[in-house]
Amino acid sequence: MVAESSVKEELRRSSGAAGVDMESATVAFAARAAHVPFVALRAICDTARTTVPRTALAAADAYGRARWGRLLGSLLVRPWELGALFALQHAFHAARRALREAAGRAGPRLLLPEAR
Repeated sequence: MVAESSVKEELRRSSGAAGVDMESATVAFAARAAHVPFVALRAICDTARTTVPRTALAAADAYGRARWGRLLGSLLVRPWELGALFALQHAFHAARRALREAAGRAGPRLLLPEAR
C-alpha cells in the first residue's frame, strides 16, 4: 500500500498515473493463465493528497480487514488521527457507492460476458 501523500505525488509526477492499483495485476495474470475472462473495476478512496492514518494501517490485518482492538489501541497512542479516520471512512463509503453504481449500470454482462 502506498500510504504517504508525498510518495503518491512522486509516483504521479514520475509516471503520469492517476492512481496506484497494486492488486489487480496479480489477479489478471492468474486469470490469463487460467484462460478466464477478467475485468477490474476499482474506486479510489485515498487520493494522492491523502496520507492514510497510521492508525488505519495498524488496524488492518494481512487481508485488509479492520481489527478493532488494534484500532482502539492505536488511537490511544495517536488520538489526533481520529478526524483523518472519519474522513477516510467517508471516502471509503463514497467509493463503495460508486462501485455499486458502476456495477449496476454494467449489468450482469460484466460478470457473465458469455451472456451477450
